[in-house]
Amino acid sequence: MKKKPNIARQPKALIVISYLVLLALIVFRFLQYPHTVESSVQVDMPLGLLIDGISEFSIFAALALCVGLIIVNSFIINRLIEKYTISQVSTFLPLLMYMILACGILVPLASPSVWLASMLLIISSWEMIASFKRVHKFGNVFVSAFCLGIIPLLYSPGAALILMLPITLVLYERTVRE
Repeated sequence: MKKKPNIARQPKALIVISYLVLLALIVFRFLQYPHTVESSVQVDMPLGLLIDGISEFSIFAALALCVGLIIVNSFIINRLIEKYTISQVSTFLPLLMYMILACGILVPLASPSVWLASMLLIISSWEMIASFKRVHKFGNVFVSAFCLGIIPLLYSPGAALILMLPITLVLYERTVRE
Protein backbone atom coordinates (compact mmCIF):
# COMPACT_ATOMS: atom_id res chain seq x y z
CA MET A 1 0.00 0.00 0.00
CA LYS A 2 1.32 3.44 -0.96
CA LYS A 3 2.00 5.96 1.74
CA LYS A 4 0.17 9.23 1.29
CA PRO A 5 2.46 12.27 1.17
CA ASN A 6 2.33 14.37 4.30
CA ILE A 7 1.92 17.98 3.26
CA ALA A 8 3.06 19.28 6.64
CA ARG A 9 6.43 17.54 6.45
CA GLN A 10 8.07 19.17 3.47
CA PRO A 11 11.82 19.56 3.00
CA LYS A 12 13.15 22.76 4.52
CA ALA A 13 14.85 23.70 1.26
CA LEU A 14 11.50 23.63 -0.54
CA ILE A 15 9.92 25.80 2.15
CA VAL A 16 12.79 28.33 2.02
CA ILE A 17 12.68 28.53 -1.78
CA SER A 18 8.90 29.00 -1.75
CA TYR A 19 9.23 31.62 0.98
CA LEU A 20 11.80 33.58 -1.02
CA VAL A 21 9.71 33.37 -4.19
CA LEU A 22 6.67 34.74 -2.37
CA LEU A 23 8.80 37.48 -0.83
CA ALA A 24 10.07 38.37 -4.31
CA LEU A 25 6.45 38.51 -5.52
CA ILE A 26 5.63 41.01 -2.78
CA VAL A 27 8.58 43.21 -3.76
CA PHE A 28 7.70 42.86 -7.47
CA ARG A 29 4.10 43.88 -6.77
CA PHE A 30 5.34 46.93 -4.91
CA LEU A 31 7.76 47.93 -7.68
CA GLN A 32 5.01 47.62 -10.29
CA TYR A 33 2.39 49.58 -8.32
CA PRO A 34 4.16 51.58 -5.60
CA HIS A 35 1.25 53.84 -4.67
CA THR A 36 -1.69 51.54 -5.27
CA VAL A 37 -4.37 51.43 -2.62
CA GLU A 38 -6.74 48.60 -3.43
CA SER A 39 -9.01 48.97 -0.45
CA SER A 40 -11.58 51.66 0.06
CA VAL A 41 -10.44 52.27 3.62
CA GLN A 42 -7.49 54.59 4.01
CA VAL A 43 -5.15 54.64 6.96
CA ASP A 44 -6.51 57.67 8.74
CA MET A 45 -5.48 57.39 12.35
CA PRO A 46 -2.88 59.94 13.58
CA LEU A 47 -0.34 57.38 14.76
CA GLY A 48 -0.81 55.37 11.57
CA LEU A 49 -0.32 58.49 9.44
CA LEU A 50 2.82 59.35 11.38
CA ILE A 51 4.30 55.89 10.81
CA ASP A 52 3.19 55.88 7.17
CA GLY A 53 5.00 59.21 6.76
CA ILE A 54 8.12 57.13 6.18
CA SER A 55 6.83 56.45 2.67
CA GLU A 56 6.79 60.18 1.93
CA PHE A 57 10.42 60.42 3.01
CA SER A 58 11.60 57.36 1.11
CA ILE A 59 9.31 54.87 -0.57
CA PHE A 60 12.05 52.24 -0.54
CA ALA A 61 12.60 52.69 3.20
CA ALA A 62 8.89 52.06 3.67
CA LEU A 63 9.14 48.96 1.49
CA ALA A 64 12.12 47.69 3.48
CA LEU A 65 10.25 48.26 6.74
CA CYS A 66 7.13 46.54 5.41
CA VAL A 67 9.06 43.55 4.11
CA GLY A 68 10.89 43.34 7.44
CA LEU A 69 7.57 43.40 9.32
CA ILE A 70 6.13 40.74 7.01
CA ILE A 71 9.14 38.49 7.65
CA VAL A 72 9.01 39.03 11.42
CA ASN A 73 5.23 38.44 11.48
CA SER A 74 5.56 35.19 9.56
CA PHE A 75 8.24 33.89 11.93
CA ILE A 76 6.25 34.94 15.01
CA ILE A 77 3.15 33.18 13.74
CA ASN A 78 5.17 30.06 12.94
CA ARG A 79 6.67 30.09 16.45
CA LEU A 80 3.20 30.57 17.95
CA ILE A 81 1.91 27.49 16.18
CA GLU A 82 5.01 25.46 17.11
CA LYS A 83 5.14 26.51 20.78
CA TYR A 84 1.52 25.94 21.65
CA THR A 85 1.24 22.77 19.55
CA ILE A 86 -1.59 24.05 17.40
CA SER A 87 -0.17 21.74 14.75
CA GLN A 88 0.64 18.18 15.75
CA VAL A 89 3.77 18.07 13.60
CA SER A 90 6.71 20.42 13.37
CA THR A 91 6.25 22.37 10.16
CA PHE A 92 7.17 25.60 8.43
CA LEU A 93 3.93 25.85 6.48
CA PRO A 94 2.59 28.78 8.58
CA LEU A 95 5.47 30.83 7.15
CA LEU A 96 4.21 30.15 3.66
CA MET A 97 0.58 30.69 4.58
CA TYR A 98 1.36 34.13 6.00
CA MET A 99 3.37 35.02 2.90
CA ILE A 100 0.47 33.97 0.67
CA LEU A 101 -1.79 36.16 2.78
CA ALA A 102 0.69 39.04 2.50
CA CYS A 103 0.79 38.66 -1.29
CA GLY A 104 -2.96 38.90 -1.64
CA ILE A 105 -3.97 41.26 1.12
CA LEU A 106 -5.94 44.31 0.02
CA VAL A 107 -4.06 47.05 1.82
CA PRO A 108 -1.48 49.56 0.68
CA LEU A 109 1.69 47.50 0.46
CA ALA A 110 4.00 50.33 1.52
CA SER A 111 1.96 51.05 4.65
CA PRO A 112 4.02 50.04 7.68
CA SER A 113 1.15 50.81 10.06
CA VAL A 114 -0.96 48.00 8.58
CA TRP A 115 1.80 45.43 9.05
CA LEU A 116 2.54 46.79 12.53
CA ALA A 117 -1.15 46.38 13.41
CA SER A 118 -0.92 42.82 12.10
CA MET A 119 2.08 42.22 14.35
CA LEU A 120 0.19 43.57 17.35
CA LEU A 121 -2.72 41.25 16.57
CA ILE A 122 -0.37 38.26 16.40
CA ILE A 123 1.27 39.24 19.71
CA SER A 124 -2.17 39.71 21.25
CA SER A 125 -3.18 36.24 20.07
CA TRP A 126 0.08 34.82 21.46
CA GLU A 127 -0.62 36.32 24.88
CA MET A 128 -4.25 35.18 24.78
CA ILE A 129 -3.19 31.60 24.08
CA ALA A 130 -0.47 31.85 26.74
CA SER A 131 -3.07 32.88 29.31
CA PHE A 132 -4.78 29.51 28.95
CA LYS A 133 -1.54 27.75 29.98
CA ARG A 134 -0.87 29.70 33.18
CA VAL A 135 -2.37 29.92 36.64
CA HIS A 136 -1.84 33.68 36.95
CA LYS A 137 -3.48 34.97 33.80
CA PHE A 138 -3.76 38.66 34.54
CA GLY A 139 -0.39 39.65 33.03
CA ASN A 140 -1.04 37.87 29.75
CA VAL A 141 -4.57 39.23 29.49
CA PHE A 142 -3.27 42.75 30.19
CA VAL A 143 -0.62 42.54 27.45
CA SER A 144 -3.16 41.06 25.05
CA ALA A 145 -5.67 43.83 25.76
CA PHE A 146 -2.93 46.46 25.52
CA CYS A 147 -1.89 45.24 22.07
CA LEU A 148 -5.51 45.09 20.92
CA GLY A 149 -6.06 48.62 22.24
CA ILE A 150 -3.13 50.03 20.26
CA ILE A 151 -4.32 48.58 16.94
CA PRO A 152 -7.11 51.18 16.36
CA LEU A 153 -4.55 53.95 16.89
CA LEU A 154 -2.62 52.60 13.92
CA TYR A 155 -5.34 51.38 11.59
CA SER A 156 -8.99 52.43 11.91
CA PRO A 157 -10.56 49.14 10.70
CA GLY A 158 -8.87 47.55 13.70
CA ALA A 159 -11.43 49.23 15.95
CA ALA A 160 -13.68 46.20 15.50
CA LEU A 161 -11.09 44.15 17.40
CA ILE A 162 -11.91 46.10 20.56
CA LEU A 163 -15.02 43.93 20.78
CA MET A 164 -12.70 41.04 21.69
CA LEU A 165 -11.70 42.72 24.95
CA PRO A 166 -14.80 41.76 26.98
CA ILE A 167 -14.18 38.14 26.00
CA THR A 168 -10.79 38.29 27.68
CA LEU A 169 -12.38 39.19 31.00
CA VAL A 170 -13.78 35.70 31.42
CA LEU A 171 -10.37 34.09 30.95
CA TYR A 172 -9.15 34.56 34.47
CA GLU A 173 -10.74 33.98 37.84
CA ARG A 174 -11.44 37.11 39.75
CA THR A 175 -10.63 37.48 43.40
CA VAL A 176 -12.06 40.09 45.76
CA ARG A 177 -8.88 42.17 45.39
CA GLU A 178 -9.18 42.32 41.59
